[in-house]
Amino acid sequence: MVLDVAVAGSVGVNGTMTQVVAQARKVSSFFFFFLFCYIIIMLS
Repeated sequence: MVLDVAVAGSVGVNGTMTQVVAQARKVSSFFFFFLFCYIIIMLS
């Protein structure tokens, strides 16, 4: 989250950069959610 702010600040806050950051966060959060569910299934 802090990294996102730093990247957006260095490049310049515009619509395109905001979309890229939001998309990257969405993908990474989905991946971690999938990984978490996979671990739960394997342990149960």
